[in-house]
Amino acid sequence: MTASPLPTLPTLCFAAAGLTASPMARRFGTERAVLVALFALAAGLGIRVVPATWALLTGTVLGMSGLAVGNVLLPALLRAHFPQRVSVLTGVYTTVMALGATPAAAVAVPVANGLDSPSLGLAVWALPAVAALLVWSLVRAPHVLTAGGGPAAYVSPWTMARTRLGKLVTAYFALQALNCYALVGRLPTLLSDQGMSRGAAGAMPAAPRARASRPRSRCSPSCGPPGDCGPRSWWSRRAC
Repeated sequence: MTASPLPTLPTLCFAAAGLTASPMARRFGTERAVLVALFALAAGLGIRVVPATWALLTGTVLGMSGLAVGNVLLPALLRAHFPQRVSVLTGVYTTVMALGATPAAAVAVPVANGLDSPSLGLAVWALPAVAALLVWSLVRAPHVLTAGGGPAAYVSPWTMARTRLGKLVTAYFALQALNCYALVGRLPTLLSDQGMSRGAAGAMPAAPRARASRPRSRCSPSCGPPGDCGPRSWWSRRAC
């Protein structure tokens, strides 16, 4: 019974916890909100060291909620810290995330087998999260002002969602997430049921991730000026 809802929990956490990212950023600041998110991620992954169903489910919810908040706030951090290089660094950080996920997916089962404990094999991934938490604790918010010299104005996400670009981006990420979570959550089980070894089945989702990590473009689909990252793409021109 535990295995059935487990692949669904990350998706539900991304949908629910992701909605709390903007309120947290407005109240505590984006940098502090990401710090809290990293703490939740590290704690959730660490809790799963306990070989019990409650620890597995609780740790997954806590860790994936932290991951969801951090994922939502990363674009805002790029704009705040690197306003002149948003397009380039968006491509860099998405590529780095894919590159990091690829070996992790490939070695997850061998690591658990090497430790002779599935729970330890899950909890060991708290170590990179703790390292990221320590590094991020040193980051401070930049002093961002508008052209008039005042603080930057708050823009409602619902206002942006009603624009043509907002609708296209929302649909794009919805379809991308559907494809990703269907593949990552179910493919290893399907392959294992067909006779493939657990290690090989667990490594299979790493293949499309490795392909997706190839840096095909330096530019993100933004409506910024062409000088930001060369000529805007056809998609960007059509969306705007």
